[in-house]
Amino acid sequence: MKDRGGAALFTQYKSLPEALQAIYPDHSWDPTKFLQGAKAQNRYWVNLDNQRAFLDEVAESLGIVKV
Repeated sequence: MKDRGGAALFTQYKSLPEALQAIYPDHSWDPTKFLQGAKAQNRYWVNLDNQRAFLDEVAESLGIVKV
């Protein structure tokens, strides 16, 4: 994206999913769909907030309720 003139966009947002969420807040963006390559995936999954969000989504889809 940066090599196609989008560098200015990343001065305000850390990632493409973050920018898209800000620009189109009514759409639910899945940041995992934007991961390319092992390094990007590792950086994403090392973040505990990302792990929690994923597991919360899985729990909801399976009907698991927090007590």
